[in-house]
Amino acid sequence: MDKERLYKFGKELNDSLFGTKIADINCVNILGDSAKLSDLVTGESVLVLYYSELYCSACYQKQFDLLQRFFPDSTKLLVLGAHANYRNFKFYWIRSQYSLPAYCINYGSLDWYANEYDYPYYFILNKDLTVSYFYLPDPMDIEKNRYYIEYVKKILL
Repeated sequence: MDKERLYKFGKELNDSLFGTKIADINCVNILGDSAKLSDLVTGESVLVLYYSELYCSACYQKQFDLLQRFFPDSTKLLVLGAHANYRNFKFYWIRSQYSLPAYCINYGSLDWYANEYDYPYYFILNKDLTVSYFYLPDPMDIEKNRYYIEYVKKILL
């Protein structure tokens, strides 16, 4: 996706989904512990990175690298991965070098048009399960992605 379309789609997401309340879905971590999404929101808000195992793995792994490096406060971060099954999720995260707070969710759990472009994306999730500040990272522009993460850190901390 080119930069202009990426920016336009991110703006559309913010215009249409800002303030939307999402379902309190079930999330499972690498240890098999299950929790409701609302229980994972520490404080007022957290940054969420959503990805699907069906997306380009290099695209979401670049974001994992960025988060690992520039977002060390993992209490304000959730990585939600849509996987075909828990086994695939666990296998991926056990083999990875990441120490991010990752949770497996079912495909379709976040059933909104943000998933239309098959691309990982960020958003802020508030304690009341409303969403804001959507961002579609550009895999070719690490500095711009880092700027978003730095900006969000200031909002959350």
